[in-house]
Amino acid sequence: MSKDDRVREILERYGEDMSATWTVQGQRVIYHAALERIAVKAGIRWLDPVFLIALPDHVVVQASGKISYGTNTNPDIGERYEWSVGEAHVGVNYRVSGKQAAYPFAMAEKRAKDRVILKLIALHGLVYSEDEADDFKEAAPERKGPVITSGFQLQEAAEAERGPDRRTVMQQAVSTNQTAELEDGQVTPMSAWRRRINEKASINSLTDFMLDPQTQSYLAALSPEEREDVRDYAKQRLVALGWGKSGGV
Repeated sequence: MSKDDRVREILERYGEDMSATWTVQGQRVIYHAALERIAVKAGIRWLDPVFLIALPDHVVVQASGKISYGTNTNPDIGERYEWSVGEAHVGVNYRVSGKQAAYPFAMAEKRAKDRVILKLIALHGLVYSEDEADDFKEAAPERKGPVITSGFQLQEAAEAERGPDRRTVMQQAVSTNQTAELEDGQVTPMSAWRRRINEKASINSLTDFMLDPQTQSYLAALSPEEREDVRDYAKQRLVALGWGKSGGV
């Protein structure tokens, strides 16, 4: 069984598919939002975090989680425990631009939990989290072109290398509400919406996208249930980006 076949098998176990991932420099990367959904479906139980460094611009946190395993007749035969650390150091491994606020505590937690989830569901070593994508990006040979500083920009660059048709097909799936065909499989309208939302690397860019008149016209063409799913997903992404208690989509 190939590595991708193994990844696909594990993702399907938790109701996800390969559209929750992309490849960068030969490495498969998974969206944070997909890992959050998997954590809920897997029944991961989180222990209290341990803050190793807790400064305004530098946070290191240890996250620990447990997952039960067993058989159909005895689902609680045992449990696995894993821990990992996440670090966010503003200006070092966590960069913000313009007027975007920094959320080092939330980012450190996100990184730590993503790594624990990957370990608990046996994807560690097969798939990288979004932020881990930056690690092997930094280790790669220097290349000409714009500096890429986030997992979302890496995803955009990877899709651009595969040709402009890929982004066009994604847009068509959103605008026509029809399943699109790509060289590596089908893309449903909802998975295309999620990709478009996940491309947005800041609260302002995602808000602008959701409030854009063209986006609103595409949303209006969806069923009420689908429209609510897209908006809920956008809100989850906003929270992951550090969205506060006020505001909405």
